[in-house]
Amino acid sequence: MISIAAGVIRDAVEKDDLAIRYGGDEFLILSHGTDAALWEARREKINLELKKIAEQQQLPYKLGVSLGYAISTEDSPLSIEESLELADQAMYENKKQRKLRHS
Repeated sequence: MISIAAGVIRDAVEKDDLAIRYGGDEFLILSHGTDAALWEARREKINLELKKIAEQQQLPYKLGVSLGYAISTEDSPLSIEESLELADQAMYENKKQRKLRHS
């Protein structure tokens, strides 16, 4: 599952983005110069692609990722530490929202 998720995420990120498996089903993406609306759409696309793969392969479990992202721009640059903290917070919020939708 992790390699499937990693492949889908790798295909969804830009070449300058940094995608990190943070643990379990948790991924962080560090992105420079990208807007939040685009990442919200990418997050949804990633999970839809994982769902499609699970259905195609008739997997006995659901595939999905909790994905947090941090965006650093020239106008609002973030340090690596700040980026990781923001992405981590966003990932946990996404994980919480995914659990609420599936309960």
